[in-house]
Amino acid sequence: MAAQYSAAQWLFLLVFSLVSVLAPFSFYFAGLQHLEPTRAIIVSCLEPVFSIVIAAVALGEVMRPLQILGIVLVLAAITVAQLPDRLIEPIE
Repeated sequence: MAAQYSAAQWLFLLVFSLVSVLAPFSFYFAGLQHLEPTRAIIVSCLEPVFSIVIAAVALGEVMRPLQILGIVLVLAAITVAQLPDRLIEPIE
């Protein structure tokens, strides 16, 4: 059975979805258009890192060791991806 929401509740849900989902993703994708493809991929890899850190800071969520390890691995991979080609030896 469908829930019976009032017009005010529907308006709140609409505004909430626009503010919390549509606007941030619009800004995110608009910003990605100004980056070269390699940097855009790196920026998109940071999304889960920032999600975990913001949840810990703003909401008081506990960061577990596996999450911390994941953050460290993502940041290490981004750092390696940013190294100049001359510093990375090819594997033969």
